[in-house]
Amino acid sequence: MISINSPAKINLFLKIINKRQDGFHNIETAFQLINIFDYLSFQTTNSRGEIKFECSNVQLNTKSNIIFKVAKYLQSLTENPPGVVISLKKNIPVGAGLGGGSSNAASTLVALNEIWSLKLSREKLQKIGESFGSDVPFFVFGENAYGSGKGEILQKKDSTGKNYLIIYPNFRLSTQTMFELFDNESMTESEGNSFLNTYLKTNESVRLFYEKIAKDNTISLSGSGSSMFIEYGAKREILKILKKIPKNWRFFLCEALQYSQLKEMIEDGV
Repeated sequence: MISINSPAKINLFLKIINKRQDGFHNIETAFQLINIFDYLSFQTTNSRGEIKFECSNVQLNTKSNIIFKVAKYLQSLTENPPGVVISLKKNIPVGAGLGGGSSNAASTLVALNEIWSLKLSREKLQKIGESFGSDVPFFVFGENAYGSGKGEILQKKDSTGKNYLIIYPNFRLSTQTMFELFDNESMTESEGNSFLNTYLKTNESVRLFYEKIAKDNTISLSGSGSSMFIEYGAKREILKILKKIPKNWRFFLCEALQYSQLKEMIEDGV
């Protein structure tokens, strides 16, 4: 059995450069891995060709899940491989700008590449991952990076080594929808994240919270939302902020990672 801690990420900055002819957008960003994890396990079975997917979140326990789609694609690259049971314990919020689905997809690529002896290089896995999501190549890369193009062109960067308060306002945002809103609105871009002004228009309670916190703190948006984050040193620095977070929202105290488990797995050949 292979077990993987599938990490989240934040975008330290995100600038939308332009819209491409293929409908995607060119961006510039900085990806930082953080120690919020989903937990994946891959167990082979004697049922040749059978893929079973189990998830702690019933709403995600479907064949439309990105994990199942990635597994089916890799299965098509080999003949009659061993069956596999993939189990996901979901912890990273969905539609939160933290890359949970992309991280899970990357973990599935790396794990099944080993289990099914596909012998695909990291570069090939990244290219396959790109077809499932622009953040997937970063998670296969397994290290902090600057991203350009759609996010798939990566240049290694150092970890910030910082602590972060992640604030999830308990609603999902679609990246595609946020890009459409951004394209259709003539708004002044925020310096840190091009989506910020678009994001603040999506929810009144979020806007009010952001404006209250931003008076005394640097609060940033991750990805296209919906999660925000604040860098901090000692926990005492954020106690006042914690008291202001609405009770029906989620928050995480986390740390920057140097690299993910996938980096080690690819280098070691698992």
